[in-house]
This record gives sequence, C-alpha cells and structure tokens, in this order.
Amino acid sequence: MTRSTRARTVFSCPPARRPGLADRILRQTRGHTLFVVEVLRALAEGDSGLPESLRSTVQARVRRLGPEAEHLLRVAAVLGAAIDPVTVAAVADVPPAAALQLCELALRARLLVAAGRDFEFANDLIGEALNATTPEPTRLAYHQRAADRLTSQPESLARHAAACGDWLRAARALLSAADEAFRRFAVTDSAALATQALEAAERAGDLEVAARARVIRGRAHEGVAAVSSALADFSAGAAAARAAGDQRLEMLALRHLGGDAPVAHGMPTGYCESHLARGLRLAELLGDQAAAADLLARLAIIATNTLRFERALEYGRRAVAAGRAAGDDQALAAGLDGLKTAHAYLGHVGPLASVLDELEPLLRRQGDLFRLQHAVFESAFVPLAAGDWDQAIAATESAIQINRRSGYPHWAAPYVAHLGWLARLRGRDGEAVSLGRRAVRLSEANDHPWGGALACATLGATLLVGGDRAEAIELFERGHATAGRDGAEAYRLHCLAPLAEATGSSEILAEAGRLLTGATLPAGDAWVLGYEAYLSVARAWLTAGQPEKARAVLAPLLAAVERVPWVAALAAALVVDGRALASLGERAQAQAQLDQGAALATDHGLVHVLAEARTAASRLR
Repeated sequence: MTRSTRARTVFSCPPARRPGLADRILRQTRGHTLFVVEVLRALAEGDSGLPESLRSTVQARVRRLGPEAEHLLRVAAVLGAAIDPVTVAAVADVPPAAALQLCELALRARLLVAAGRDFEFANDLIGEALNATTPEPTRLAYHQRAADRLTSQPESLARHAAACGDWLRAARALLSAADEAFRRFAVTDSAALATQALEAAERAGDLEVAARARVIRGRAHEGVAAVSSALADFSAGAAAARAAGDQRLEMLALRHLGGDAPVAHGMPTGYCESHLARGLRLAELLGDQAAAADLLARLAIIATNTLRFERALEYGRRAVAAGRAAGDDQALAAGLDGLKTAHAYLGHVGPLASVLDELEPLLRRQGDLFRLQHAVFESAFVPLAAGDWDQAIAATESAIQINRRSGYPHWAAPYVAHLGWLARLRGRDGEAVSLGRRAVRLSEANDHPWGGALACATLGATLLVGGDRAEAIELFERGHATAGRDGAEAYRLHCLAPLAEATGSSEILAEAGRLLTGATLPAGDAWVLGYEAYLSVARAWLTAGQPEKARAVLAPLLAAVERVPWVAALAAALVVDGRALASLGERAQAQAQLDQGAALATDHGLVHVLAEARTAASRLR
C-alpha cells in the first residue's frame, strides 16, 4: 500500500470511530506536511504514539544546530509549551544572551516559532520527540532544576516537583496556587488546584498538608455555593488537623464550620456556635488575636440573627479590641465587620457610620469583596434612617454590583429583596412586586435559609399590602419553613409576624410575640431593622381586640426610633399606636399620633403609611 493510500485509509474511517482525529492531528502538527504524513502512516499501522520516524527526524534536525542548541531545546521541552529564553537559560545554566541566540537559531531552522514575548515549538510533536529521546535521569534533573528556579510560579513548580516524584513539594506549591486563585476570586480554579494539592499530599502521605488542602478547597466550594462539598471538606479538614496535632489549622477549619456553609446547608445556629466557641478557645490558647477577632466577629453575626443583641454588641466590641491588639488590618476589618452588624440591625446610625468610615477603606485596600458587599449594603441603612431613599437605593445597588464580582451569588437575594422593600415604602407597588419575585427566584437558584426567608417575607408583605392575601400567606409559610431549618429567630420572625397579621391565628401570634419579646436588647433599644415585625404583631393584636398588647409591643420600638430618628419606622409605628389609642377611646391622643405619623409619611413619600393614617383618622370623626 502506498503512503497516499494509507492516508486515504485513515481518513476513510467513519467519524464515529475517529472522533476529533483531524483536529488532533492539526493541533499536534500545525499542518506541517512531513509530520502530518508520518502521523497518518503510524495510525494506519495501528500505532497511535509518536512515530519512530519523527523521533529520528527531529533528533537529526536538532543535532545539526550543535550540542549547545540541542541542550537548550531539550531543557525547553521539559519546561513546557511557552519558551521564555530567560527561564530556559536559568534551568539550562547558560547566559540569557546565549540562550536567546540559540532560540533564534532554532527559529531560523523552523524548530521554534515566535509567540508574543516567548517562543514555542513549531508543533507539539517536536517537544514530544525531544522529551522521548532525553534520558530519564537527565529529564528528572531538568525538572528538579526547574522546580528550584520557579518558586514564584507555584503551578509550574508543582508540575516539575511532581515529575520528580517530590509529591510533598508539589502539594505545597499547589496549595499556594489555590490560595492565590481564591484571592483573585477565581474560585473554580482554586477548587481544582486544591484538589490536585490534596491528591499530591495523599501520595506524599502528609496528613497536615492534606488537611490544609481540604480547608482551602472547602472555602472555594463555599464560594460557588457548593455547600455540601464545602461542609464535607471543612469537617474532614478539622478532623485531619486534629489528628495531625495542628491546632492552628484546626482553629481555621472550626471557623469555617461556624461560617456560612453550614447555614446554607441548613445546619442549626447552635452547630455554628459550638464550632466557633471551640475555635475561640484554641485562639486564646495560641495567643492568636487575629484569629480571635475573626471568630468573635462571626459570633456577633450569629448573635444578631438570633436576636441576642446585647451579646452581639459584646462580641463585636471584643472582636474590634482583638483586631487592634493583633496589629493586623485584616483582623481589624474582621472585628469591625462583626461590630458593624450589631449596630446596623439595632439601628445605631451614628455608631454604624463611624464603624463604616473605618471599615470600608480597609476592605477596599485588601480587596475583600465578601465583606465589602455587606458593608456597602449596610451603609444604605444610614440614609434609610433619614428617609433618603435615593441614597439608600444607590448603596444597595452598589452592593449588588460588588456581589457579582465576589463569587458569593447567594447574597444577591437579600439585596434585591431590600430594593423591593424600598420600592414598597414609596408606594411603587408594581416595581416592588417585580423586585420581590426576582429576589425569590435568586434565593431558589442559590439556596440559603436566611436569604430565602427574607425574600419570601419581603415579597409577601408587598402582596399583602396589595390585597393578595392568599399568595402572601403561602410565601410567609414557605419562608418560615426555610428559616426554620436554620433556627435563626430573626428570619423566622420576619415571616411569622406578618403571617400572624394575615391569618389572625392566635397560635402564630403567640409564637411571633414570644420571639419578639425574647429578644435581648440593650436598654432603650429595639430591633429597628425588623420594625415591620413589631408593626405586624401590633396589628394582629388590634385585630384580636387587644389594643393594650398592641401598644406594649410598639413601646420599645417607638422609643428607639424617636431617638435616632428612623423616619419610616417612626411614621408607621405612630400610626399603628394611634389606631390602638383610638380602640382604647383615647381620641385626642390617638389623633395626635395619627397626625404626626401622617406628617412624616407626607414629607417622605410613605404612601401606604399615609393611607393607613387617613383611614384611621376618618374613623375618629
């Protein structure tokens, strides 16, 4: 059979039996006629490897350039596709200028081609032929030298270390690459690199490095909302670190086991707190103030979401103190983040603004998009308190933009839900419904108990105002079931309180009232960001014919929001309190409350509050 006949035989094979064959040959040979023909000849003879004829051809062409060029090209073949003359010179132990001259010589011989700032082999088969004909001890020596000289390129270092069988060195380099990828928000790359690091560590039999790989991979999995995988990695990492006697790594894994992954997985807040408490004990034992700041800050966030605000403030203040004592900006940012959360949900506008003034610049310098999105979102509460809706919306939209770059998609739902809430406050009900449905869809796509519960509660409240009671009830029930998996009382109450108002159920009202009165608050404070829960419970008591209980629910809220003030909360609370006073026959006092609430609502465009005030006032006449 002639050469051309063999070629026709190969190409006449059905595509199903030779999938991607032409593309593979073209990629390997770059269309070079000699190489194409020799590859086809080998395939026709049943050899899918590198043809011996090509090995001989490549060796002959390389040797014609002289021993110095051959040495350099064999080193280049070990280094990989891109051939940087400076790097090749270092590994080949020749001067850079000489390496460049030899590369140009190979370029003229058409063994190399220019590719931007580097050179490349004219086709892949040249590099393969050189590798295949370089003695293994020599090849391993080149890999070792490359690993020693590429310490600033951890992925390349790892490849060469693995080629030498130095699996521990490869694992550590891959861990460094995974960590760097995570800092660039390339979380998918980070997970893949951490997996390679884990495999290398297991081959090396190093328990500590394997544990570290699991923790880093878990963090990357969390970033893409693969929460089951993240939780499994953190749990295995903590156990392995404990077995290896690495308390610092165990402490880090415990911090993640008290973080967002278990919450998103539906674990109770007690699960998170127990791991955080163990981590904090280790931080104190090790004298690690930076880690203590981070752990205390997370405890402050958990306490805020379980309505234990006194404890949240205590944790937050301790976190900031630990961060300052550590003398580390990242630790300080973590501490400020915890304190910020407690102030934000208590409606402490002045302290919140002060913390944010210090926190936001730190986060921007550090490139910490995860915390920055929350800080920018909660900065919206300052203009919100004053009734500056445009500024509040702008801050929330900025948080959404940061979220899109952060690699944490599940936090988008509560941000969009708050935009829907702001639209409802201004009487833009169509926009509010649209944003609310978008928030619910986002929460469904990126399952998270807190975001899902809040999205359902916010849309449900908008529908209830618009008269769609049935769908509102369904959303409140769904949101409560979602929040119930986690056990965070704040998110349960966001749904239970309006559900009590919508259904008139005495059992639901009793449970919502129990949660609301069970909040532990500093003297004179209220859960200001949850003010609509107070309003719903109070309205439910009014419907049940218990105006005294309605006023008792509103009293701490009114005291708190009058002091700041929070105009939306104050206006709405005054109107509901006026309704309760009217039910008690206190007509003059009721009129005064209704008038004050109506005036605030008029000044700040609070359409639904104004309508409620006018309806209540008309009943007094």
